[in-house]
Parts: sequence; C-alpha cells; structure tokens
Amino acid sequence: MTTVKIVLALFGAMITALILIIAAAMCAVMVAVATGTSLTVPGLISADAGKASELATVQLEPGAPAWFVGLTVVVTGVFLLWQYRADRHRRVTAVAEP
Repeated sequence: MTTVKIVLALFGAMITALILIIAAAMCAVMVAVATGTSLTVPGLISADAGKASELATVQLEPGAPAWFVGLTVVVTGVFLLWQYRADRHRRVTAVAEP
C-alpha cells in the first residue's frame, strides 16, 4: 500500500470519528430533551435537559480525546483492510483473466 493511501485513510478516519462523536452528542441531546432527564455517555459526553428557554446543554467529558483516538484507530484499520482487500481482488481478477 502506498503512503498516500495510508494518509488518506487516516484523514478519512479522523473525519469519520469526528462525525460519529458529533452524532452521538446530537443523539444524547435528543434523548435528554425527550425524556427531560440528563444523559451521560461515560467518558464522552453528558447532556442535561434545560429549563424554560434553555432547551439543553451538552458537554464533552475529559475522556473525549480517548474516544476520538480509539474511533480513529478502529476506522483506519477498517479503511486499510477494505483497501487491501479491494487491491487484492483486482490483482487476482487481473491474473485470472486471459
């Protein structure tokens, strides 16, 4: 695998991890507002239902960077495995065809 593919997979994984964390925060706020209680994802976010004009508050907890790094590592591994399998399939197909 080339360095460019690895770097692109890493940047793609970082963006995907960031989107997943933002989606988790949005879902936590929706659940907190719908139920009127507070919700905590351990080490990631805590959302509290607001009162009166304040709809809700959400805070990233100190463990959020660890979640970001963990998600990035997992998604990078998935991306690299996906690229490896696609490259291997192309090589096998190219050799098998006359």
